Amino acid sequence: MSRVFITALFAAAVQARFGQEQGNGAITAIGALTDLGTSGQAATLAGGSIQFLLAAANPCGKLTQADQIIAQLGTSDAAVAAARGLVAAEQNFNPFVVSIPSICSDPSLPASPELRGVVPLIDPAVGGSDLENSNSATSKTTPFDATGLSVAQFEAGLNGRKETESTFQAIDPQVNKGQQEALNPAIIMNRIKDQLTNVCGANQAAKDAAVAALATVSATGKRDVTAADQWNTLLGFAGTNTNPDNAPQTGLVGHT
Repeated sequence: MSRVFITALFAAAVQARFGQEQGNGAITAIGALTDLGTSGQAATLAGGSIQFLLAAANPCGKLTQADQIIAQLGTSDAAVAAARGLVAAEQNFNPFVVSIPSICSDPSLPASPELRGVVPLIDPAVGGSDLENSNSATSKTTPFDATGLSVAQFEAGLNGRKETESTFQAIDPQVNKGQQEALNPAIIMNRIKDQLTNVCGANQAAKDAAVAALATVSATGKRDVTAADQWNTLLGFAGTNTNPDNAPQTGLVGHT
């Protein structure tokens, strides 16, 4: 391999990493809002946003920062687009150290209605990234219904089962109402998909994402916690606690 080729390859890798740390254009878009807010405000917001894309950053930080963009620069189309770009920006991620990207666990963020339902890009090394990143691109212009997406849990001992037997269930009580837990994740994923229409009033993008995620997870044949993790990740909720009830516990039913 020639030295010239190695140098070019290294330069390309550095450029790609720099692009990621700049939020794939998000930082530039924020800084370009010079006609909004007070003098220098856009530049300050842009410069202050870079830190939230670093691997060690709290993933909730960029959502709070995006709220600040709306609060300080307003809700013009340009300001909203730039803020959504930050919400969707990929946070640095090392697939050799961790297997699931960090995601904000605070359901109140972002607080700005204009930013709700925007999902982040994830590293291409993560399973299901093609679908997730396609969803992210869509959500920047057509956000998902943030109240309509549901995640899955995987808990032991539900509804009188043995403490060593774990089953799948939807976390959202509106979705799991009357639905028995299941050993087959496809049953619960299909339930979630149907309830997006029946009770959640989700938009078409959310419904399409659920259909695609159902097909992707079902094709793997998984029937363990990784199936719930993959489903949640594909719908933009990577890192969701799949045992929110701290099961097994006596008397847990698993549905309302």
